[in-house]
Amino acid sequence: MKNIILSLLLIVIFSTAVKAQDFTSKIDSLTTELNQLKHNHIYLKNIYQLNKVLLELSVLDNTLKTTINTLLIYSDDNQCDSELYTVLKENYDMNVTLLESQKDYFSSIKGTIPVCILEYDFNALEIKEIDSTCSMIDQKFNQVNMTLRSYSAALRAYKQLPLKLD
Repeated sequence: MKNIILSLLLIVIFSTAVKAQDFTSKIDSLTTELNQLKHNHIYLKNIYQLNKVLLELSVLDNTLKTTINTLLIYSDDNQCDSELYTVLKENYDMNVTLLESQKDYFSSIKGTIPVCILEYDFNALEIKEIDSTCSMIDQKFNQVNMTLRSYSAALRAYKQLPLKLD
């Protein structure tokens, strides 16, 4: 009888130890999975923010080019409508401000990327994609700046036309 009770006690102790070990390994597994999910979330958030800036710059560039084409069409009359000029000049100033805010936003994102790379241990492919997207954004900023210079030149040329008489 003593042996049976001792055997049952050993079985209970052993099964409890096994359950505790299973519980510990389950916690370790869930911790690893949680860390991977955090890594993926931070990486995707950074890529999303960078692609959002790239998209907004592309939209801005296309809008500016459309406005320049509209201005050139109005210039075909060889007369300057002062009200139209005022509206387009305000539009130009607003777009310059918008571009500056995009630069600030991009700088803030770019400033957090190195911390994220180190803290969440991005792999080489992820770092390469982030660097590539940042390079595309830099190129797009240059393109938008050139478009703004063209817009400014078109405005100056339009303003020099004789005033339209109503």
